[in-house]
Amino acid sequence: MDIGFFLKKIRNERKCTLKDVADGINLTPSLVSQIENGKTSPSLNSLDALLKYYKISLSDFFKQVEQKDYIYVSKTEIETIKNEITGVYLSLLASKLQNNSIESYIVELLPTVKIDVVITTFKKQGERLIYILNGSAEISLDNEKLLMNKGDSLNFKSYVKCSIFNASSIDFCKLLISGTPNIF
Repeated sequence: MDIGFFLKKIRNERKCTLKDVADGINLTPSLVSQIENGKTSPSLNSLDALLKYYKISLSDFFKQVEQKDYIYVSKTEIETIKNEITGVYLSLLASKLQNNSIESYIVELLPTVKIDVVITTFKKQGERLIYILNGSAEISLDNEKLLMNKGDSLNFKSYVKCSIFNASSIDFCKLLISGTPNIF
Protein backbone atom coordinates (compact mmCIF):
# COMPACT_ATOMS: atom_id res chain seq x y z
CA MET A 1 0.00 0.00 0.00
CA ASP A 2 1.72 3.18 -1.19
CA ILE A 3 0.23 5.90 1.02
CA GLY A 4 2.88 8.44 0.04
CA PHE A 5 2.13 8.08 -3.67
CA PHE A 6 -1.53 8.96 -3.10
CA LEU A 7 -0.70 11.84 -0.77
CA LYS A 8 1.60 13.29 -3.43
CA LYS A 9 -1.06 12.76 -6.10
CA ILE A 10 -3.62 14.66 -4.00
CA ARG A 11 -1.16 17.50 -3.32
CA ASN A 12 -0.33 17.83 -7.02
CA GLU A 13 -4.01 17.72 -8.03
CA ARG A 14 -4.67 20.58 -5.64
CA LYS A 15 -1.63 22.48 -6.91
CA CYS A 16 -0.10 22.83 -3.44
CA THR A 17 3.61 23.10 -2.80
CA LEU A 18 5.40 21.06 -0.15
CA LYS A 19 5.85 24.29 1.80
CA ASP A 20 2.10 25.10 1.61
CA VAL A 21 1.20 21.71 3.06
CA ALA A 22 3.98 21.68 5.64
CA ASP A 23 3.07 25.17 6.89
CA GLY A 24 -0.61 24.20 7.05
CA ILE A 25 0.00 21.22 9.34
CA ASN A 26 3.15 22.23 11.27
CA LEU A 27 5.56 19.75 9.63
CA THR A 28 8.70 20.44 7.67
CA PRO A 29 8.62 20.34 3.87
CA SER A 30 11.39 17.72 4.10
CA LEU A 31 9.22 15.40 6.20
CA VAL A 32 6.23 15.81 3.88
CA SER A 33 8.52 14.97 0.93
CA GLN A 34 9.89 11.88 2.71
CA ILE A 35 6.34 10.68 3.39
CA GLU A 36 5.27 11.26 -0.23
CA ASN A 37 8.33 9.47 -1.59
CA GLY A 38 7.93 6.46 0.71
CA LYS A 39 11.13 7.10 2.64
CA THR A 40 9.20 7.25 5.91
CA SER A 41 5.71 6.29 6.97
CA PRO A 42 3.48 8.98 8.43
CA SER A 43 2.41 8.67 12.04
CA LEU A 44 -1.34 8.39 12.51
CA ASN A 45 -1.36 12.02 13.73
CA SER A 46 0.59 13.22 10.66
CA LEU A 47 -1.67 11.28 8.28
CA ASP A 48 -4.75 12.66 10.04
CA ALA A 49 -3.36 16.22 9.78
CA LEU A 50 -2.55 15.78 6.07
CA LEU A 51 -6.01 14.45 5.28
CA LYS A 52 -7.70 17.22 7.26
CA TYR A 53 -5.61 19.74 5.31
CA TYR A 54 -6.85 18.17 2.06
CA LYS A 55 -10.40 17.85 3.48
CA ILE A 56 -10.51 14.10 2.82
CA SER A 57 -11.87 11.58 5.32
CA LEU A 58 -9.66 8.70 6.38
CA SER A 59 -12.11 6.15 4.95
CA ASP A 60 -12.33 7.91 1.57
CA PHE A 61 -8.54 8.10 1.42
CA PHE A 62 -8.12 4.38 2.06
CA LYS A 63 -10.80 3.51 -0.48
CA GLN A 64 -8.63 5.33 -3.04
CA VAL A 65 -5.43 3.65 -1.84
CA GLU A 66 -6.98 0.18 -1.97
CA GLN A 67 -8.63 0.70 -5.38
CA LYS A 68 -7.17 -1.40 -8.17
CA ASP A 69 -6.04 0.12 -11.44
CA TYR A 70 -8.16 -2.30 -13.46
CA ILE A 71 -11.40 -4.23 -13.32
CA TYR A 72 -11.86 -7.63 -14.94
CA VAL A 73 -15.34 -9.08 -15.32
CA SER A 74 -15.80 -12.48 -16.92
CA LYS A 75 -18.88 -13.02 -19.06
CA THR A 76 -20.36 -15.19 -16.30
CA GLU A 77 -20.13 -12.27 -13.84
CA ILE A 78 -21.81 -9.60 -15.98
CA GLU A 79 -24.86 -8.19 -14.22
CA THR A 80 -27.92 -7.66 -16.40
CA ILE A 81 -30.91 -5.60 -15.36
CA LYS A 82 -33.97 -6.78 -17.24
CA ASN A 83 -37.02 -4.56 -17.27
CA GLU A 84 -39.77 -6.50 -19.02
CA ILE A 85 -42.19 -3.57 -18.69
CA THR A 86 -40.00 -1.08 -20.58
CA GLY A 87 -38.38 -3.71 -22.83
CA VAL A 88 -34.85 -2.60 -21.96
CA TYR A 89 -32.06 -4.92 -20.79
CA LEU A 90 -28.87 -3.28 -19.50
CA SER A 91 -25.64 -5.20 -18.88
CA LEU A 92 -22.96 -3.17 -17.12
CA LEU A 93 -19.55 -4.19 -18.42
CA ALA A 94 -16.22 -3.75 -16.59
CA SER A 95 -16.97 -0.16 -15.54
CA LYS A 96 -16.72 -0.24 -11.78
CA LEU A 97 -13.42 1.56 -11.29
CA GLN A 98 -13.59 4.23 -8.61
CA ASN A 99 -13.82 7.68 -10.22
CA ASN A 100 -14.14 6.05 -13.63
CA SER A 101 -14.12 8.21 -16.72
CA ILE A 102 -16.12 5.77 -18.85
CA GLU A 103 -19.05 3.43 -18.43
CA SER A 104 -19.81 0.65 -20.89
CA TYR A 105 -23.08 -1.19 -21.37
CA ILE A 106 -24.56 -3.81 -23.63
CA VAL A 107 -28.12 -2.64 -24.27
CA GLU A 108 -30.88 -4.79 -25.70
CA LEU A 109 -34.07 -3.13 -26.86
CA LEU A 110 -37.15 -5.17 -27.56
CA PRO A 111 -39.14 -4.20 -30.71
CA THR A 112 -40.52 -0.62 -30.79
CA VAL A 113 -38.70 0.43 -27.60
CA LYS A 114 -37.06 3.85 -27.21
CA ILE A 115 -34.55 5.03 -24.59
CA ASP A 116 -32.90 8.36 -23.88
CA VAL A 117 -29.22 8.76 -23.05
CA VAL A 118 -28.44 11.14 -20.17
CA ILE A 119 -26.80 14.37 -21.31
CA THR A 120 -23.98 16.04 -19.41
CA THR A 121 -23.56 19.77 -18.89
CA PHE A 122 -21.59 21.89 -21.36
CA LYS A 123 -18.93 22.36 -18.69
CA LYS A 124 -18.25 18.64 -18.54
CA GLN A 125 -16.58 17.60 -21.75
CA GLY A 126 -16.94 13.96 -22.68
CA GLU A 127 -17.87 11.58 -25.43
CA ARG A 128 -20.15 8.65 -26.11
CA LEU A 129 -19.80 5.73 -28.50
CA ILE A 130 -22.61 3.60 -29.87
CA TYR A 131 -21.86 0.39 -31.77
CA ILE A 132 -24.67 -1.76 -33.18
CA LEU A 133 -24.07 -5.43 -32.36
CA ASN A 134 -27.32 -6.83 -33.77
CA GLY A 135 -30.38 -5.46 -35.52
CA SER A 136 -30.82 -1.78 -36.29
CA ALA A 137 -31.68 1.40 -34.45
CA GLU A 138 -32.87 4.88 -35.24
CA ILE A 139 -30.60 7.32 -33.40
CA SER A 140 -31.78 10.89 -32.81
CA LEU A 141 -29.05 13.45 -32.10
CA ASP A 142 -30.60 16.84 -31.35
CA ASN A 143 -32.77 17.27 -34.47
CA GLU A 144 -30.96 14.81 -36.76
CA LYS A 145 -31.92 11.14 -37.25
CA LEU A 146 -29.58 8.35 -38.29
CA LEU A 147 -30.48 4.79 -39.16
CA MET A 148 -27.75 2.51 -37.86
CA ASN A 149 -27.36 -1.18 -38.70
CA LYS A 150 -25.23 -4.04 -37.39
CA GLY A 151 -21.56 -3.02 -37.47
CA ASP A 152 -22.23 0.74 -37.63
CA SER A 153 -20.75 3.03 -35.00
CA LEU A 154 -21.28 6.58 -33.83
CA ASN A 155 -19.20 8.89 -31.64
CA PHE A 156 -20.67 12.10 -30.21
CA LYS A 157 -20.20 14.66 -27.45
CA SER A 158 -21.87 13.73 -24.16
CA TYR A 159 -23.81 17.01 -23.99
CA VAL A 160 -25.68 16.22 -27.24
CA LYS A 161 -29.25 15.02 -26.69
CA CYS A 162 -29.51 11.42 -27.88
CA SER A 163 -32.31 8.87 -28.04
CA ILE A 164 -32.20 5.33 -29.40
CA PHE A 165 -35.26 3.71 -30.98
CA ASN A 166 -35.68 0.12 -32.13
CA ALA A 167 -38.06 0.76 -35.02
CA SER A 168 -38.44 -2.94 -35.78
CA SER A 169 -41.76 -4.53 -34.87
CA ILE A 170 -40.26 -8.04 -34.63
CA ASP A 171 -36.49 -7.98 -34.00
CA PHE A 172 -34.57 -6.93 -30.92
CA CYS A 173 -31.68 -4.48 -31.20
CA LYS A 174 -28.42 -5.06 -29.33
CA LEU A 175 -25.81 -2.33 -28.99
CA LEU A 176 -22.73 -1.30 -27.06
CA ILE A 177 -22.79 2.14 -25.47
CA SER A 178 -19.66 3.47 -23.87
CA GLY A 179 -18.55 6.87 -22.66
CA THR A 180 -18.60 9.55 -20.00
CA PRO A 181 -20.77 8.65 -16.96
CA ASN A 182 -23.71 8.77 -16.34
CA ILE A 183 -25.12 7.25 -19.50
CA PHE A 184 -28.51 6.10 -18.14
